[in-house]
Amino acid sequence: MNSTWKYFCIFAFCVASMAGQSPDGLLRGVISDPSSSIVPGATVTATNSKGAVQTIKSDPQGRYQFEIPADTYTMHVTAPGFADFDQSNIAVRGGQPTALNISLTLETQAEQVNVASTVAAAVSTDPSNNADALVLAKSDLDALPDDSDDLATDLQALAGPAAGPGGGQIFIDGFTGGRLPAKQSIREVRVNQNPYAAQFDRPGHGRVEIFTKPGTDSFHGDILYQSSDAVLNSRNPFVTSKPPYRRKQWEGEVSGALNKKTSYFLDFERRDINENAVVNAQILDSALNIVPFTQAVVTPLTGIESNLKIDRQLTTNHTLTVRLGYARDTNDNSGVGGFSLAERSYHQVGNEKSLQVVETGVLNPHTVMETRFRYRTQNSDQNGGVTAPVISVLDAFTSGGSSVGDSFDRQKRYELQNSTSYIHGTHTLRWGAILRAVNLNNQAMQNYAGTFTFTSLASYRATLLGIQNGLTPSEIRAAGGGASQFTLAAGNPLAAVNQADYGFFLQDDWRISSNLLLSGGLRYEQQTHVHDWSDLGPRLSLAWAPGTRKSAASKNVIRAGFGMFYDRLSESLTLDALRQNGIRQQQFLIRNPDFYPVAPDASTLASNALPQTIRETDAHWRTPTLIQFATGYERQLPRHITVASNYIYSIGVHQLRSRDINAPLPVSGVLPYGGSNAIYLYETSGVYRQKQLINTVTARVNSKLSFNGSYTWGRAMSNTDGAGSFPANPYDLSTEYSRAGFDVRHRVQFNGSWTPRWGMRFSPFLTITSGRPYNITTGSDLNGDGLYTDRPSFALDASQPGVIATPYGLLNPAPLPGEKIISRNLGQGPGMVSANLRFSKIFNLGEAKPGRDDPRQLVFSVNARNILNHPNFSAPDGNLSSPLFGQSTSLAGGNGTTGNRRIDLQLAFNF
Repeated sequence: MNSTWKYFCIFAFCVASMAGQSPDGLLRGVISDPSSSIVPGATVTATNSKGAVQTIKSDPQGRYQFEIPADTYTMHVTAPGFADFDQSNIAVRGGQPTALNISLTLETQAEQVNVASTVAAAVSTDPSNNADALVLAKSDLDALPDDSDDLATDLQALAGPAAGPGGGQIFIDGFTGGRLPAKQSIREVRVNQNPYAAQFDRPGHGRVEIFTKPGTDSFHGDILYQSSDAVLNSRNPFVTSKPPYRRKQWEGEVSGALNKKTSYFLDFERRDINENAVVNAQILDSALNIVPFTQAVVTPLTGIESNLKIDRQLTTNHTLTVRLGYARDTNDNSGVGGFSLAERSYHQVGNEKSLQVVETGVLNPHTVMETRFRYRTQNSDQNGGVTAPVISVLDAFTSGGSSVGDSFDRQKRYELQNSTSYIHGTHTLRWGAILRAVNLNNQAMQNYAGTFTFTSLASYRATLLGIQNGLTPSEIRAAGGGASQFTLAAGNPLAAVNQADYGFFLQDDWRISSNLLLSGGLRYEQQTHVHDWSDLGPRLSLAWAPGTRKSAASKNVIRAGFGMFYDRLSESLTLDALRQNGIRQQQFLIRNPDFYPVAPDASTLASNALPQTIRETDAHWRTPTLIQFATGYERQLPRHITVASNYIYSIGVHQLRSRDINAPLPVSGVLPYGGSNAIYLYETSGVYRQKQLINTVTARVNSKLSFNGSYTWGRAMSNTDGAGSFPANPYDLSTEYSRAGFDVRHRVQFNGSWTPRWGMRFSPFLTITSGRPYNITTGSDLNGDGLYTDRPSFALDASQPGVIATPYGLLNPAPLPGEKIISRNLGQGPGMVSANLRFSKIFNLGEAKPGRDDPRQLVFSVNARNILNHPNFSAPDGNLSSPLFGQSTSLAGGNGTTGNRRIDLQLAFNF
């Protein structure tokens, strides 16, 4: 059965189950705190006019619901740290729901006399309420951009730098990964909460959790239109004239009730973007002169997305949520930009379908259990044709065919989670399990027409001149020409992988006293294709609030934490090793070929048993491990300002890297494994050390002004930059330990929201970072391993032949045997300054309707990205043989960036 029909059949079944008996009346709502963050576990009591009492607890989403006879009720709500809530004369009518959303206020002390001091300290020993965490809801979300790409960028900036090369994590409705939902459909975002919770497989710093909105009792919705044009934006500094640009985006959402037990939320989005890829290269003109070449190529992108969410109250204590999603993206002229010329473009189409089911049960006043399941398919197709071999002139230009051919990727992903929370006295216990599985079918037609690689533009020019003058291949090579290597893929392009991982966790948050909380947890993980059975991750954290008294809460909290975390083996690496085993698909590599420009076919190469490139995964694979220690101090200041400082020390062992284990030995030139094949091994022999000092300040000064800021100092050293990182010398790894590619020393982030009057809102967002290091290479293969990762040495004499003067000293691109080469990532890239500003004006259209917090509104917004028009350049070219060495050739964030400053105009209608 077609998967789309499966989704609709499941949806039809859910809708059909909505019939049945219902109570006389329904009273329900959401309980939140002053910052609009949900409050789970609150005790909610409903008392009718006859004195009958019913009591329940709010669920993990802060929701409560009573099925009660029609009458007039008094509500009473209590929660630790909050003032009691009471409201009487609540009329519950038969045959229809009554909505009552409750906002709790912070607990006050009767002894205090001035208003400012009556607010309880915002710092808390709760492990989920660390002061450097953020909870964004309602007005906080309104201050962020609506474009999903910009929203993801800003959320990652808010989360700050995560430990290690892998970066942070994004969870959507509790599931790992997936497409970022439209902002209109987001209920709440949590950033950096509970760093050492055993239920997560990565540390909390850098983690973003997104929760989508549930349905509502009454019908309402939003419609949004956003537009931008080249006339509003600045020019890309790498093109001489402003290229055409257009961006249009439509969003909308509607929600309401299907019946007394069921609500729905439907959202949709369409994006139509004519972006530009900027080519910035060095080429040869018709007279074979080296000339600079820039071009802006239009890369149209069209995307649609829609999600339907159904919330069903199964019983008083059980809730079922079903979410269906569909998205499709088409992109023309992919693969263009940077050094890749327009002739290498290809067409790309992708789609994603998802089904999520969540069941939440309040088993008793002390126990809540939640079960989550998600099925997601991701399909992508690339069509560029295989018409001509690729010509790659390192760090100058790449021309020829697109090389992707007719490739596709089919993924089916499954995720099943179960977690239980149990409160017993001073202990809050959590335990659960997760199972994730992926079925991957992939056809890779890349490089089936072959690629000629030239180490420099000068050698390519000498080759063309030699061909014009009728020189023989040996004469061309003697004149400094000739390709450095020719590669070609052949054989079966299809490969499939099934891979799964699972984990179990147990955690106990033990409140030893009113000012001391100890959290201890344990997590065990394992996955297929890996035979490392020792992935046991202990977690421990402590929070102490010195000076806490019965009459006043402490304004200080001291924290400490420790945890071990594991990274999973990506299915893409498993697929590479399966496909490129020398049998299923052949990857031929011919050094110093003399047949340019005519590429031989695969049958000719196979019949001559020419060398291949083989991929393998280390049989002694150890799971990449992160060991992290942290200590921190939090302080509550006047005017609702909270500051926090955290020192984090991270150790990474068994980190991923690649190495040619069959490279020629340094002296004899013998290949250790015989034959003539290069064997690229994925191994886990890398390490890193990282120190971070994170300082944050959060303030909600009043209802009109709030802000958040942070400064992070960091230092990271490593001997690898990830799975695709090869050492300069596969037999000498001692020179690899140096600055890590993710080493950013200084990072400043500030965002805020100011609502002066007349429905206006100003929301600045500033990010400043120092530059990342980049690697400097010779641009040649000196050790014969088929890779261009060789690094130069420092020269002592400027008169030495071939020596190049650089900002980093005199460098020799042809170091003699035994000479010490430069350290990895010696270069220093440029920093980044990005100042964004969002302005909104709200026009209220009448009074709020029952069941709505806000009246109908018309909202006009202007969103300016990089309003200062500061050029943020990418890492400079590190190829010492390139004429562009030391120069940035694109803007940071990729080549698909039309200009520095971009201004979006937006109009939204809330009804």
